[in-house]
Amino acid sequence: MSDKRLVSASDIAKLLKSSHSEAAKQDSMVYVVFADGEIVLTKGGELFGARTLHQDAQAFITQDAVNNFNVFVEDATLPRPLGYVGACVETRERAYEIRAQIAEWVKDMIDAMVKTPGFGGITPKHRAF
Repeated sequence: MSDKRLVSASDIAKLLKSSHSEAAKQDSMVYVVFADGEIVLTKGGELFGARTLHQDAQAFITQDAVNNFNVFVEDATLPRPLGYVGACVETRERAYEIRAQIAEWVKDMIDAMVKTPGFGGITPKHRAF
């Protein structure tokens, strides 16, 4: 895992792009990690994208959290176009390494928002960290 700390949504997009493996996508089963932290397992090769996605880890911030706690997607996780960016990776371990880097970025964003005067959207009980 890289020691470089992610500081923006574009860093996450770059991490995913550099981690993507077309070879992994051709395997019989492939892990896909998305920019919002979700990890899925699905069929690879000719069946990629045509079969069920089996969730291995859920996204860090869900749309329900956004709606219920006044957290804007652009501030809390990623702008919508990046929310669907993903990378096919060769192992479950690599998917979780990438997810851990995304988790640190999300945690930093939430910590910064919670410290913002007048912000009352997320309390410690609503956090997954």
